[in-house]
Amino acid sequence: MILKQLDIRVIEWGDDKGKYKGTAKFGDDRGEVALNLSPDHIDEIFKVCAVGIIETARRAASDMTCAIIEQKTTIDPPSPVQIDKSVGGRLKRLLSGDAQ
Repeated sequence: MILKQLDIRVIEWGDDKGKYKGTAKFGDDRGEVALNLSPDHIDEIFKVCAVGIIETARRAASDMTCAIIEQKTTIDPPSPVQIDKSVGGRLKRLLSGDAQ
């Protein structure tokens, strides 16, 4: 038999609100079996998942940090010639006091 479905949910209302309930379904060509998971079973599954979640978060944080650190490109301010060409010389004339 192989695992067909694993379902763990938080109970959202009632006396057990905030607790987890879960089922595991196993099956093959001969049939299917469904098991209700106890709180201890659910805790063990979460422990296994936590290791993967922590490692994935660690890798993502490292990748983002490296990308930020590697981003060293600076933007140079435009040269006076670029400014003169971009606004047809008007800014240069204004700055020199030769405004018309």
